[in-house]
This record gives sequence, structure tokens and C-alpha cells, in this order.
Amino acid sequence: MKDIQLEKKIRELLVTKTGVVKMKSSGLLKYDYLVPGGPYNQLWDWDAYFMGRALSMWIPSEAIYLKNIVLNILEYTNNEGFCPGCLKPEGPSDSLKQTKPFIAQAAYLASIKINDFEWIKPYYEKLKLLVLYREKNNYHEELGLYSWWNAMESGADNDIALISTEENSIISPDLNAFLYLEYECFSKISRELGFTKDSEEFIDKCSRLKGNINKYLWCDEEDTFYCYDSVQKKFVRVVTYTCAVPLYAGIVDDTKAKRFIERYMLNEDKLWSCYGLRTLTKDNKKYNNENIIKPYSNWQGPVWPIANYIYCLGLARYEYKVEALDIAHRVINLCINDIETSGGMHENYSSETGEPLAAPNFISWNLLMMNVCDEIRDLNR
Repeated sequence: MKDIQLEKKIRELLVTKTGVVKMKSSGLLKYDYLVPGGPYNQLWDWDAYFMGRALSMWIPSEAIYLKNIVLNILEYTNNEGFCPGCLKPEGPSDSLKQTKPFIAQAAYLASIKINDFEWIKPYYEKLKLLVLYREKNNYHEELGLYSWWNAMESGADNDIALISTEENSIISPDLNAFLYLEYECFSKISRELGFTKDSEEFIDKCSRLKGNINKYLWCDEEDTFYCYDSVQKKFVRVVTYTCAVPLYAGIVDDTKAKRFIERYMLNEDKLWSCYGLRTLTKDNKKYNNENIIKPYSNWQGPVWPIANYIYCLGLARYEYKVEALDIAHRVINLCINDIETSGGMHENYSSETGEPLAAPNFISWNLLMMNVCDEIRDLNR
């Protein structure tokens, strides 16, 4: 009963906040779009995807925003498949490189929710170029895997596993797992639209990517996925949020998943805290809960609702639904307490005290907390 009351309360509080993330078409952004609530008018790639996901999971007709995200991004996508990860009404921002791999996922989920794939047809080839962009620009043939251009492009701004003196060098579990999901969704779109050959080719891409992630990024001695430095030719031996994303994608065998979960996610000296899962293990020398927003946000320890959403669905895929619900409720409580105290939410919270940290009145992917418990319960691998 307590669980149900908690979930009902967060929904009631967050439903009243959804209006602040919706923006009317403006300038060069031709379609209504989603922004993080607060001082923003930009369309940010994964913020927009996860907000659109949250809204469409609550009210299917709200998937129109997922469709609009895709359309706005494809308007800016050039003949090479490049589109910056941040778009403003006056034009693209140079703050990020390539948009993160969530656009085929957005297109697929929108199409499912509104029961229509035909809207994609006029944009199909451009969407394909966008999905394939990293094959020409971020691909490392020796491993058959991809790298972020830099930590900022990943969205996990100062994640120490992603920081390097050389750009385009860190081959990471999160990017490759997200690309797996992107290829999978593009394959499904291709099948729905009758492009059978493309669908089969992207299924093959998924299979190869899954195999290479598990072959080259898994460290058997330490029970974790690691980032790989393609310049130094070695693992970046730190466990951060990014190491858990292959579980979210469902591409890990049960034995490996259990070893990672038990050693890191459920360990109080590693990622587990009283307020949710940390973004960096507690025993790392750089672990901290500093209140940072400029020049980057802090992914070196604080509890992020978006990271915990990804953690929770990863746990649920591998028969840890009880633990996933426990974590979800901890993070939901952080958000409820924040709204009741400050009138809004923050982008992250101290993993030691639960204190709100950066970005007050931040309404973005923390909208996922409305539906996370239902998604955990309903998830079948």
C-alpha cells in the first residue's frame, strides 16, 4: 500500500509540472519540442528523448513530442548524417558534437504509441544516415566498437571514465549499448516500412555489436564492463554509471550481469547508497558530491534520476525487480521531498545526504519517475 501511495503521489506532483518542458515551434525549430524546465529554450538530444518517453508512457498521444524531436533533428541533419546534440531556435549549438543515438529509438516509440510508421517514410534515408554517422567518424575497426568524441558529447559531463586528452579515443559501454538499441529500433522501423534488406542488415549490426561489447569491454577478473582507451590500448579501470548501460540494453548474459550487480550495484562501498545508486563508486579517490553545474555537471558520485532509471531497468531485466523497485522508491522520495521543499527538482542529489545539488527547478528526464515502477514491473527481457 505504501508503494502505491508513493507512486500515486509522484505522479500527481509531476503531472502538474509537464507544461514547463513543452515549447512551441520557434525560429528554425519547426515543430513543437521539449526542453529541460528552467532557463532553457534548447532541444537537447537525450533530455528530449527521455522526456518524450516519460510523457508517452503516461499518455500515448503525447508521443507527438517524440515524433517532433525526430523531425526537428532531421531538419538539421546534413548529407553526412551529422546533427549537433543541441539545437536552438536560432540554429545549432556548438556545445556538443553529434547527437546521441536516441533518434531511431524516439521514432520507433513514437510510431508504436501513435500507431503509425508511415510518417517516417519521407525521412527514412536521412534517418538512416544519422544512425550510421558514427560508422564513418567514431568507429575503431580493431574492436568493431565506437567512441564518444569527448565526455561532454556523452551527456555524462565529467565522468572520469570518459575523460581523455585525446578526442574520439574512449570506447565506452554506454555509447555502444545505446547504439545497439538504436540499430535494433532502426531494424524494426525498416521492417515495418518494407525495407527488408535494411532490416536484416541492422539485425546483423546488432549481433556484431553485442558480441564485441561483451568480448572487448568486459573485464572477467573484475566483473565489470570498462571503457577502453584506444590510444593507450588499455581499460580505463574505473566503475561509473556508463559501465551499467549494457544491462539496460539487455545484451549481457545472466552470469556476467549477476556478477556485476552483486559486486557493484548492490554494494554500499561501490554504487549503492541510501538515496539511490551513485554515478561513481564510493571507493574511488575522485568520488565526490560537489554542487557543480558550470562548466559541466557532476557525474562523479551524485545520484541522478536518469542514471537510476537506467540502473533500475537494467536490474529488472536480470531478475532483480525487488531491488530495482527499492531504488526507484528511494529516488522518487528524493524528488517528492524536493518538490515539496523547493517547488521543483534538481538534476542530481547527494548520495550521502540526499541533499539537492545542481540546477534548481530542473524538470527534465526526472519525469521518468512517474512511470519507472510500472516499467520495472512490466519489463520482460
